[in-house]
Amino acid sequence: MNRPVEAEMLGLPEQGMASGSGQERVCVLLALFTSFIGLFLISRYNYLLFHSLTEIYSIVVLWGIFFVTWNARHLFRNSYLCVLGVACLFIGFLTLLHMLAYKGMGVFPGYTSNLPTQLWISSRIIQVLAFLAAALCLFQPQLEISALLPASIWGLLTLLCTVLIFSDRFPDCFVEGRGLTLFKKTVEIATVLLLVLAALLTWSKREQMDSGVLRLLFAALVLTMISGLMFIFYKRVGGIANMLGHLFNLGSTYFVFRAFIRTGITAPQRLLFFELNRRQQELKRIKRNLEQQVRERTKTLEEKNQELETINQRLNEFAYSISHDLREPLRGMHNFAHFLAEDYRDKIDAEGREMLDGIMRLARRLDAQVLGVLKYSRIARLDLELRPVNLDALLDEVLDGLQDLIATHKVHIERPSPLPQVFCHAEYLREVFHNLISNGILYNNQTEKIITVGWHLPGTLPPKAPLAASIVPVFFVRDNGIGIPEKHFQKIFGIFRRLHGQDKYGGGTGVGLTIARQVIERHGGQIDLESELGQGTTFYFTLSAGKK
Repeated sequence: MNRPVEAEMLGLPEQGMASGSGQERVCVLLALFTSFIGLFLISRYNYLLFHSLTEIYSIVVLWGIFFVTWNARHLFRNSYLCVLGVACLFIGFLTLLHMLAYKGMGVFPGYTSNLPTQLWISSRIIQVLAFLAAALCLFQPQLEISALLPASIWGLLTLLCTVLIFSDRFPDCFVEGRGLTLFKKTVEIATVLLLVLAALLTWSKREQMDSGVLRLLFAALVLTMISGLMFIFYKRVGGIANMLGHLFNLGSTYFVFRAFIRTGITAPQRLLFFELNRRQQELKRIKRNLEQQVRERTKTLEEKNQELETINQRLNEFAYSISHDLREPLRGMHNFAHFLAEDYRDKIDAEGREMLDGIMRLARRLDAQVLGVLKYSRIARLDLELRPVNLDALLDEVLDGLQDLIATHKVHIERPSPLPQVFCHAEYLREVFHNLISNGILYNNQTEKIITVGWHLPGTLPPKAPLAASIVPVFFVRDNGIGIPEKHFQKIFGIFRRLHGQDKYGGGTGVGLTIARQVIERHGGQIDLESELGQGTTFYFTLSAGKK
C-alpha cells in the first residue's frame, strides 16, 4: 500500500506520517548501533554475559512472535506467517537449552562445549525448515493450514532432537582442542543453501505479501545466512567469528520481530489493507474478464439475433409472396370447375358432377389454408399498433360476424361480466376471439351448445387453473364441446394440425389456434387450456401489453 492511501485510511496527514516514519527510523538505527556497540564491549569484558544477553533477547522475541501468531491464527490469510510464527516457539525452546548449556553456566554439569553446539545446530535446522516450509505454502495460497499442524511437526522434531542429544545419539558438533566437526560445518553450509532456496521461492511469490513485510523477512534471511557462515569458521567458543555470528543472529531476530510484532500489532492496518487491496485487485481483474466475456458474447448474440431476424423476415416475405401467388391459380381452378358444373351439368354424368364438386371443395379449402398462411405471415411481419380498446365492444363485433354460424348451430353465448378496456392491436385480437369462439361452436356435438366469454382479475383463479399466477387479467373462452385429450394440448397450436378428418367438424384449416397463439405472444401474453373429453374446453390467455 502506498503512503498516501495508508495515511488517508488512518486519518493522518501524509506529510506528518512520512515525517513520523523518518524520525522513527533514525531512533531505531541509533538504538541498534548503541546496542551493538554495548554488546561488543560486554563481549570483551565477559563473553558469557554477552552470550546470555543476546540469547535472552532472541528467546523473548521468538516466544512473543509465537504468542502473537497463535492468538491471531484465525485472522491470517497467508500460511507463510502462520508456519514460521508457530516454529518460533520451538526454536526459542532449543535456544533456551543452548544458553543454559553454554560453558560457564553450570546448568548441565559434566557436558562439554559439544552440548550447546548440538542444541544450536538443532534450532538452526528447525529454523531453516520453517523458512522453507513457509515459502512452499505461498504456492498453495488457497490452502488454509491449521496452526495445529505445523505445531505438531515442529514439536515432534524438537522432541526428537532433544532426545537424541541428551541420549548421546546425536552426531558431535564440537570437539575440545580440535574445534568444529565436519558434520557441523556440513549442516551449516546446507542450511545456508536451503535459506537461499527459501529466499528464491519467497521472491517468486512476492505478489502475495506486503512489500514491507517482504523486505524485513529478506533481511532476516540474509542475516541468518551470514550468521551461519560465521559459525562455520570459528575456532573457539569466545572467538570473534562466534561473537559476530551471534550479533548477526541478533539482527536477524530483530527483523523477524519487525515483520511479525511491529507490522502485525503496532501497524496491523497495513497488513489488513494489503490483503484487502490484493483481493480488490483480484476482483477487479475477474470483473474485467467477465465484462470482456459478456461484451464478446453480447456482440455474438446480437449478430446471431440480427441474422435470425433477417432470416425470419425473408421467410415471412417468402411465405407471403408464395401464398399470394398461389391464390390466383386456386381461384382460377375453382372458377373453371364452377363454370363447368353450371354450363355443362346436363352433359356430365353424376360421377363427373361429384368430381367437379370435389375440385371446388378442395380449392376452397386450399384457398382458406393459403389465406391462413397469409394472415400468419402478416401478423409476424407487421408492427403492433397498441391503443386503448374496449374488449366488450370488440366482442360484440366478433359475435355479429359469427351471427349466421351461431344461429345455424343454435349456440347460447354467455357473458358473465363486461370485458375491460386494454391496450392492444384491435384487428389482431379480433382474430383471437373469432378463432376461439368459432372452434368452440364447430367442435361441439351437444344438443344445447354454450359458449362463455369472460375474464378474471389477477389472483382470482383457482390455484390449479392455467395461468393462475398471472399478475395481469386472464381472459377465457369456454365451451361444452367434445374436449381435447391432454396429450394433444400443445400439438393443437401447430400450424395445419388437426385432430380429426378434413371434413369433420366443419373442415377447418388448422391455422386458427396457431394465429391466436402468435397474436397473444406478440402482445407479451400466454395462452393455455384445460379440457375434459366430452365435457368441453376452456382457453385462458393474457395480454401483458394491456396491463395498463
